[in-house]
Amino acid sequence: MVLLLVRLVVDYGTYSLVTFLLSSTREDFFMSMVIVSLGLAFFTLLFGPGNIIYPLNLGAFVGSSWLYAFAGFFVTAVCVPILGLVASLLCRGSYKEALRYLGSFPSTLIACTCMLLIGPFCILPRCIALAYEVLKPYIGQTSLLTFSLCVALGIFFATLRKDYIMMFFGRFLGPMKLMLISGLLVVGIFAEPHRAAVPVSAWTSFTKGIFDGYGTMDLLGSLFCAGLLASQLGLDQKILDKKNRWLIARQALIVGGIGGGFLSLVYAGFFYIAGRHAVMLAGVSHGDLFTVLAQGLLGSLGGMVAAGVVTLTCITTLMALSVIFADYMQTTFLSHYSSHRITLLGTLLVAGLMSNAGFGTIMQLVEPLIIIFYPLLVALALFIIAYKLVWQKDLPSVTAANLDQGGFGVYNMIKNNQDSHNA
Repeated sequence: MVLLLVRLVVDYGTYSLVTFLLSSTREDFFMSMVIVSLGLAFFTLLFGPGNIIYPLNLGAFVGSSWLYAFAGFFVTAVCVPILGLVASLLCRGSYKEALRYLGSFPSTLIACTCMLLIGPFCILPRCIALAYEVLKPYIGQTSLLTFSLCVALGIFFATLRKDYIMMFFGRFLGPMKLMLISGLLVVGIFAEPHRAAVPVSAWTSFTKGIFDGYGTMDLLGSLFCAGLLASQLGLDQKILDKKNRWLIARQALIVGGIGGGFLSLVYAGFFYIAGRHAVMLAGVSHGDLFTVLAQGLLGSLGGMVAAGVVTLTCITTLMALSVIFADYMQTTFLSHYSSHRITLLGTLLVAGLMSNAGFGTIMQLVEPLIIIFYPLLVALALFIIAYKLVWQKDLPSVTAANLDQGGFGVYNMIKNNQDSHNA
């Protein structure tokens, strides 16, 4: 079933891509190239440190039950972010427009909390801490604090021209990352297995896969970073009538299908080789999982491959999310007190300092927030898609209470609005 879902995602993206490529006009051909590039950029944007650690850790834990774990992981780490991308692009890539339907105070609270999570208090320091773990053999006695501050300054200068970030991701960093990961996966598939002997039930594997998929926090990435993709699709110049809404949803599904297809293949590969070589990863800390696996499969060369993959992964995540967070702080709180560059530099320096807490400590602090806010954001994404495409209207205000009531609360609100319209 899982392989069928993966096949459908990839086949739909491929079919739509071929349709674009066979278009007779130069404009359609150019748009097809843009969408392919954005699909790779979407993959690169979402594929952060957690997307490496969670599949490897879970695959090593479940062993031969890796397929059931992958099924659960696929739902929350691939399907849910694609839904978030579609919902956000239907709101012109503006997370503020998407969240405002929760009401003024809840939207402000959720936006601020989510921004802190994807900014200097969770994902950004998590990237720096993981990069330090894999690069330690190559940087001598450099302390984590010194390394963090150097990375912060380097990312600051790399993101001064944010208009080129998505193009850089799609054309260079994405393909490079895929090449390195593919090489490791091929070797891991054909290498002599070191499987763990402890069996894990299918249901335990599946449910743990669902929960660990939440830990990647890719829904936040797709909701809050869709603005970087929206500008490339020209959504700021389109009138969101019935025809254009379906066109945007189709383009979002193609972009998400391309990016999600690559994510699915990489996740499946990670689960498989981690389960196949589980004994090799027994007792290894989260930050060292990828390095130990790469060295076990490729020898001394594996350490360099792991360092390359993780470094590229951390760079892309740091570049994208630091810009998103700095823009949010600048436009929401600091427009009269600080320039964008000062805000960006401050964001990166705070993230550098926070990274000294370590990867495990950071994840323990944010897990309760993920459990609280993730279901709410999933419900909001589904509601926006249904309402925008089925009723073809601007959304009324949705309160957090409506969404907390589940499907019945949302259904009653829609029905009341529809009845008043018919009257």
